Amino acid sequence: MSANQYDRNLMEREIDRRWRSTEDVMARYTKDHKEATRRRIVAAAGPRFKADGFDGSGVATLMADAGLTNGAFYAHFDSKDDLIAAVVADQLASQRATLRAVAADRAGVAQFVRGYLAPEHIGDRAEGCPSAALLDEIGRSAGSTRAAYTEGVSAIIEDISAVLAPNDPESVRGRVAVAMSLMFGTVQLARALTDAAMADRLLAESVPTVLEILGLAYAGSAAPSAGGKPKAVTRSGSPNAVIAEMPSAPAVRTTMPYGR
Repeated sequence: MSANQYDRNLMEREIDRRWRSTEDVMARYTKDHKEATRRRIVAAAGPRFKADGFDGSGVATLMADAGLTNGAFYAHFDSKDDLIAAVVADQLASQRATLRAVAADRAGVAQFVRGYLAPEHIGDRAEGCPSAALLDEIGRSAGSTRAAYTEGVSAIIEDISAVLAPNDPESVRGRVAVAMSLMFGTVQLARALTDAAMADRLLAESVPTVLEILGLAYAGSAAPSAGGKPKAVTRSGSPNAVIAEMPSAPAVRTTMPYGR
């Protein structure tokens, strides 16, 4: 082989190596970019679904919320049902992560209950609990959506059970599920009422009931007064805070996220 032929072969191999390297980089970029775009759509769709419902949110609106065009939708999802299942899974995973951070002990769980059953949560549907906002629609959704919900909410129940009874979580799992069901339904009913005072009283009176079901000592928001009736929870300026009026004590402010 001549020197020129040898040099040419070396050059061709180097060009081929660089081309393959560029292809690998582009493939990784394309995959990462696609995954990032999918996450962006899911993140934008969560608040929209919770505010307007599954049927009240068209593909055009969902994609506009994500800053994308309609045509990009089917590059990431086979159908709207596919997106709904992904959003339900993402919302519950986010809520679970929040709970793990703020409800790491029994006091944290009690504080979460008070924050969840606060008037501020009623008015914050888009950023609130996915169960309270969407449970009735999830029950009528495709099997994939209900499976995603079952997995997500079961994980949350298991986490709370492990906090309340670390040596035997299964012993309280049923009570945790019942308490959560009561919390979801209470928020849904309060949102349906046009009487704000009635809604506030419903929320206030549900707190001690939920805490009792969970086996947590009652103290804090909506504490019973001397006459046995709970005091109304006062609305505050912070979207994630609840002011609890304590009998014979100054008002106590607790900040607690209730959704994702």
